[in-house]
Amino acid sequence: MEILKQLMKQNKESSYDIAKLLGITHTAAYNYMSGKHEPNIEKLKKLADHYNVTVDFLIGHPTKSSLPLNLFSEKQQELLAVIKNLNDEECLKTLGYIDGLQGKDFKSVDWEN
Repeated sequence: MEILKQLMKQNKESSYDIAKLLGITHTAAYNYMSGKHEPNIEKLKKLADHYNVTVDFLIGHPTKSSLPLNLFSEKQQELLAVIKNLNDEECLKTLGYIDGLQGKDFKSVDWEN
């Protein structure tokens, strides 16, 4: 559950937060973090939805649609965590700001290459 720990760190969440999200005891959540127990598929779906990732990504089975966080620096990962909560209009404004910072026109990123 290293990926879960990383996502929790990025979102400044504790095992208490995860316990509340999943409707389980803190001890059960801690057991997930330590690898003593594994969450069932319903709990994995809740976690994936909460972090806006796929279940495959969460369990370390990347697919073409999974975003490999290890390609990003810690600060870039923090930025990704913030971006996932933006609506479309805020994303467009952010892209415009980034374009200005970089002094170039926006170009979409091909995550598969």
